[in-house]
Amino acid sequence: MTHTEKYELPIIEGTDVIDYEPFNEAMGKIEGAISDNETLVQEAVDDVAEMGDTLNQKVQEVNQALEETETNVQDSLDETTTNLTNMVNESLDRISKFTIARRYEVPDETYYFGSQSGNLRLPISSIAPIIQRGQTLTDNRFSVDYASQSGTPVSKVDVEFTVEPTGGDGVFNGACNTTIELWKVHSATGSEKVDELTLNTSVKTPIHFSTLLTASGGTYFYFVISSGYTHKLVDTMKLTVENIGMNN
Repeated sequence: MTHTEKYELPIIEGTDVIDYEPFNEAMGKIEGAISDNETLVQEAVDDVAEMGDTLNQKVQEVNQALEETETNVQDSLDETTTNLTNMVNESLDRISKFTIARRYEVPDETYYFGSQSGNLRLPISSIAPIIQRGQTLTDNRFSVDYASQSGTPVSKVDVEFTVEPTGGDGVFNGACNTTIELWKVHSATGSEKVDELTLNTSVKTPIHFSTLLTASGGTYFYFVISSGYTHKLVDTMKLTVENIGMNN
């Protein structure tokens, strides 16, 4: 009888006398080895199960951390978006923007002022080919953005026009000037002159009048031009009203 090299299990040879003891011993070794393997396999299964539980716990912890991070990121993003929106809106409120921009070609031989022609309310909102001297031209007025709870808008007003004297042949008894006045009207407080400019206009003269205005609701403005000598409006007239920001 011989034995296997590794586990020394009996191998029957032709000349061996039958003896059960070696086989019983071999079966005992096999039983022990199988039992040991079962124990090791179960321990491995238990270890894998424990690793699976640990892995599941870690996955849950990671998922929870990701959810918390996502929530924090979303909250921060919402807050940042809100802050940026507010900043943009505040900046937009302060951006310069034109609220009125008009340009007119003055009709020939239409608008006279000074001397016997009297004062003229500057025709800034409508230009008609004929003007009746008895009219006050109440439509020729404009408004600016007015105060609200967020602040008081400051408006920059620019008007440009050209005047030309029509008599005297260049000889005048005293200064040949043109005065432009800016008037404010409110239903509660009445009329008030807010600014004026006087220029020598003994020859054809371009006039540029610029000022800053604030207003409340129900307020409107108009220009009056006057002179001691008769003049007429010529060429092109321009009016711009620009909201240049908030005066807080």
